[in-house]
Amino acid sequence: MMKKYRNLLLIIPFVITAFLFAQKIQFTTSDIGRHIKNGETVLKGSNNLATNFYSYTEPQYPTVTHHWGAGVIYYLIWKLAGFKALTWLNIIVMLLALWFFFLSSRYEASFGTAFLFTLLCLPLVAYRAEVRPETFSYLFFGLEWYLWIRFYHQKTGMKPLYVIPVIQAFWVNIHIFFIFGLFLIGVYALYFVIRKEKKLFRAAVIILFLSVAASFISPYGYKAFLEPFRIFREYGYMIAENQSILFMQKRFPATGTYTYFEILFGTGVVTFIWLAIRKQWMDLLPRLLIFIVFAAFAWKMVRGIAVFGLIGIPVLSGNVQDILLQVKKPVMKIMRWIPVPVYLVILLLILTANPLFVPKKQLTGTGLYEGSNASAAFYRNNHLHGPVFNNYDIGSYLIFHLFPAERVFTDNRPEAYPVSFFKDIYVPMQEDDSIWVSMSRRYNINVIWFYRLDNTPWAQPFLIRRIHDPLWAPVYVDAFTLILLKRVAENQSLISRYELPQSMFFVTH
Repeated sequence: MMKKYRNLLLIIPFVITAFLFAQKIQFTTSDIGRHIKNGETVLKGSNNLATNFYSYTEPQYPTVTHHWGAGVIYYLIWKLAGFKALTWLNIIVMLLALWFFFLSSRYEASFGTAFLFTLLCLPLVAYRAEVRPETFSYLFFGLEWYLWIRFYHQKTGMKPLYVIPVIQAFWVNIHIFFIFGLFLIGVYALYFVIRKEKKLFRAAVIILFLSVAASFISPYGYKAFLEPFRIFREYGYMIAENQSILFMQKRFPATGTYTYFEILFGTGVVTFIWLAIRKQWMDLLPRLLIFIVFAAFAWKMVRGIAVFGLIGIPVLSGNVQDILLQVKKPVMKIMRWIPVPVYLVILLLILTANPLFVPKKQLTGTGLYEGSNASAAFYRNNHLHGPVFNNYDIGSYLIFHLFPAERVFTDNRPEAYPVSFFKDIYVPMQEDDSIWVSMSRRYNINVIWFYRLDNTPWAQPFLIRRIHDPLWAPVYVDAFTLILLKRVAENQSLISRYELPQSMFFVTH
């Protein structure tokens, strides 16, 4: 009876997770369009993904498309069942990932403690709810951690561990976070050698060797293996998801996720200090190393918040469970009641539609956000043509709709362009009109197609100047995009039909 009650209760965090990840794709700024095009390109037999062949500005620049395997999956699912199926795929993969992290926490804590911290960590997990290859990394990491914890606690033998090199062979072709799997093996190898458990250490070394070898099974070979160590370099362009917690908190003070992260991070620090005082550090080593690495990752880059939320489930529940086992019985009786107000607070947050636990109503659903493809339909139906000058955010969208007939000026893969491109061409073109005139002639730009909510300091002033520029005419605008045509003879009939009044446009402060 008790087990049936627990199974019923366990549905709650998974339902919440499914709801949090059931978000419509804002296709205009999402990467998914490029991923689908990657998959189509691979399945058609092209080997061009080793260069930036989507761009007409830097077509020969070498790049490692480390997530090409995810693109194949996305393309096949999209071709078979459309964009809604991609949302459902993302939900299912995330639920499986959460399941393995929960199972791992059950080796570290009781059902009640694991259940509590699964609920508490969900707002961080949902920080990266968009359809992206990263979600596969959550699943692979959760599965591998579960296998290591199970191996250590149950002493089940090595056979289940041989799944790990197989996972790594897939993972290296799906997302760059495959390096986390190797890190995890290293953590347990270190733990076993410190504890002088020679048999377990030998097992870890064998799996590490096989997994490293498997991580070279990629069209890019050693370059794919080295990519995690070089991808987060200087780009010449500021990427929001690569900024620190403190930077983003200052920039977007109304976003409660950053404060929530600090609370759970503080909980981890306090519990580790408590346990360090009362027990040997050696017993805490795997959890501690994993916590330090992923906490540092999230502090340095907000893209790490979601994976920190996931590792927080086993780490925090394990820490709290160890503390509960150490305290005296009267204190434990009191502490057993602590989850009750926590559950009530979570319920209140859900009922009041707090964004930590409930996504915005207009985002909830599957498939594409309404109107996402409207500007592409306008471009296609009116037979417009480039070269197109587009901004960073909308690059993948244009790759999906234009390639191979046309290529983009830039897209949201900063690693696929040299630093000089952003510093000397892309940004100066928007800041300095003389450079704009020179470069627009150099590239013979015929269309300006922008994500009009671009939040960079130069984008909005640039667009206003172009709208008032007698050489350019705004012909299309919607909630996401703006299209301007160059005033040349071949565009005149379209401009006469669609030109928008300049009074429509202004910069808000």
